[in-house]
Amino acid sequence: MDNKNDSIEIFEILDMIASQFAKESKEYQAIEKAAWALHFIRQEEVTDRFEEFINNINSPLTKEQINHLHSMGIHSDESSKT
Repeated sequence: MDNKNDSIEIFEILDMIASQFAKESKEYQAIEKAAWALHFIRQEEVTDRFEEFINNINSPLTKEQINHLHSMGIHSDESSKT
């Protein structure tokens, strides 16, 4: 999301994918929520922080992040071995 045109393209892609589902479906609602989240990121001018997060997504998790995911029940001990 380096510029406005990149964002427009992303929203167009999300819209194209969402249009394949009924508006009442969980898939459509998830895509719509993702689009709103991206819109919020641009509105709040935190795009740089978001891009940094995306660029570091494959970095190993910190102990605090692992503990947080464990507390939410979404991170197993097996997945922390990667």
